[in-house]
Amino acid sequence: MAIVVGGEERLLLNYPKLNLSQVKFVGWGAGQYFKAYYPFLKNELKLEYTVCPATGEQYGSVLGVDVRPPSVLLSESLENTVVVIFAAQFFDVMHALRDQFGNFKAVRAFETIALDDKSASTLNEIQDFWRIQPSLAYQWSLTKRPRFGIFVQGLASAHTPYALAWNRLRYPNAYQCMVTWEDQPPGLLDECARWLDKLILVPQPENKGYLYLNSVLRSCRLGAQHLSEQGIEYAVRTRSDSVLSGSVCQVIDLYFSGGRNKGKIAAPVSQGWWHHLPFMFNEKVMVGWTEDLLGFWSMAEDMRPNDHQDFCVEGQENFLELRRAVPESLLWESYASRLDLPTKTLEDSYRFAREYILPLEPMLCGVSLKFAPLFSIYANRNFGSSIDDWERVALLSGLSLDYASSLDVLDMTVDDFWAHRVG
Repeated sequence: MAIVVGGEERLLLNYPKLNLSQVKFVGWGAGQYFKAYYPFLKNELKLEYTVCPATGEQYGSVLGVDVRPPSVLLSESLENTVVVIFAAQFFDVMHALRDQFGNFKAVRAFETIALDDKSASTLNEIQDFWRIQPSLAYQWSLTKRPRFGIFVQGLASAHTPYALAWNRLRYPNAYQCMVTWEDQPPGLLDECARWLDKLILVPQPENKGYLYLNSVLRSCRLGAQHLSEQGIEYAVRTRSDSVLSGSVCQVIDLYFSGGRNKGKIAAPVSQGWWHHLPFMFNEKVMVGWTEDLLGFWSMAEDMRPNDHQDFCVEGQENFLELRRAVPESLLWESYASRLDLPTKTLEDSYRFAREYILPLEPMLCGVSLKFAPLFSIYANRNFGSSIDDWERVALLSGLSLDYASSLDVLDMTVDDFWAHRVG
């Protein structure tokens, strides 16, 4: 495994009609992220220039790349320009970019991964799958009563048919449905429907809720309810931008078969869990008894306006008050309260997690195509080592030697080393 994997072809997951031979790559960012990671990518990614929104930035060049003000984007073609984002808050940058400069194609520059991380391999598999997906036959029928069902929630995007096709071919005998909004392009919805047992089209709530909480609640509730009406025992919740990586069957066999663990839900714990905040758990992928997932998503929709003062947490308030403004905390706290459990403190949250949340990892995870980065980088910049590092060297010798050889040819200085840039 090289220190860098991925490449320009990953763009096709989100922009399938893009002609890569005509793409002009422009960077966003010239600060810490750019300086720390562009050296790994400069041979793989040729930027025309990068823009820097920082006030008072002295425009010149960084690492051999011209730095220009963001206003230059106004003269670029929306058709062929791709903005590559070097920023920790890439999600916010994507929205700001489109709000201020137009509907540019945009992509995360990179993600950092562990040497044995599965996400990069899954994205490679999806790229291979993308090449053959249009030619695949897609006629099937459920040959027996489904053991579990998958309900997909979210807006239909260019990558959604790939995610649905992936799930269908991976789990051909699972009942699969998707709940999405009725006011979307008919052609795209038809592409989605061909991989599903049921496409459920519904109107958006009038009040979409704080950070779209009501939209998510309504679509997930209807998805779980539909599986319940089919008499399906186990349910999987996932999103329209994600593929399931791993094994649903392994999760069900380990946790739920034989009538075990009713009331409990398997969810990701290695990402999206903020252990400082009460009930801030990940809900992007969930596996459990269908009735339990239906119960989870049966929280009443929140009729407060988006600018309601309860959602505004001032910087001088106690940090625990952030729970009022985090939709995930509202969801899990509501579920715990409907189980008649205490929900006031972080201790209550930890007790709930211990009793009612089962870890999905390493058996199953969701890999988002919406935010798929151009590159995945293994960059361990710690001077010392951990037991995990030792086990990788001892047990994954081939990968570790590939990593070592990539460091052998890395063109960085002693100053770079002491600044923790080597790795």
